[in-house]
Amino acid sequence: MFAQYKRAAQGSEDRLLSKTSIGFGGHIDQLTDITSTSAHTAEDTTEHFVMTKQDLVATCVTAAKRELLEELGVDVLGTLGVELDFNESAFFMGDTRDPVNQVHIGLSFPVKLTEAQFVNLLAIVQINQAEIEVIDKMSANIRHIVEEMDVSSTNGKIMHQLVQQHGMEDWSVRVFDFIVRKEIFVILKDINYDDLYRVAIAKQQARDAEEAQRLSSDIDAIHQALVPDDIDAPDVVEAEAAEESASLVDVEINSNEVVVPAETEVAQ
Repeated sequence: MFAQYKRAAQGSEDRLLSKTSIGFGGHIDQLTDITSTSAHTAEDTTEHFVMTKQDLVATCVTAAKRELLEELGVDVLGTLGVELDFNESAFFMGDTRDPVNQVHIGLSFPVKLTEAQFVNLLAIVQINQAEIEVIDKMSANIRHIVEEMDVSSTNGKIMHQLVQQHGMEDWSVRVFDFIVRKEIFVILKDINYDDLYRVAIAKQQARDAEEAQRLSSDIDAIHQALVPDDIDAPDVVEAEAAEESASLVDVEINSNEVVVPAETEVAQ
């Protein structure tokens, strides 16, 4: 289950207006977020920072916490008793055909909550109405993706549906894909493949039976359309045709004539 929200129809990012998302956050654009070993101002007045790996991690975590507070109106991490784990994070890029994505790189911090914590989250948030219109939950049956036996294809269909039917923005789709794939790997480590195979066979048999039923219904419908109710039944028609054939044979034999079809050549 994911926390999902719809962005406001008005805001600072035109490309994200009214889009749905599963990520809360924004830019690392506050000097107070930055942890560095040293810093200096260049001639063009831009600020330059020398950072260790630990400095970069600390800066990203600080910025993420600030953005959560700004968008949700409360220290949700502290209230729920959870922490951001950089080991669970991932850098990613959006579609680079988009000029905006050409100058941005994303960093996601997936946060796992218990069901009780999730319910509490929805109860305590005080969303920034200028940025978020509504917040709700979105379910995803990850085990179903595994059982379909074609993870990439099934997951791809879900991603397409999220964009086309739910208007999910590009970065959220990529984060969703990352999280789902991680969970799939966890499931595959402990899965009983014999059970998975039996599930796949049962599903295929059900699909085959459904297709056979559909074809049978189609044939019945075609038969009804081609054979009106007011004509003789098929067995009667066949019987009459048989009698006519028998009469023709009798005539041919009695007259001692050989009947040759019009399009048949007779050997000389």
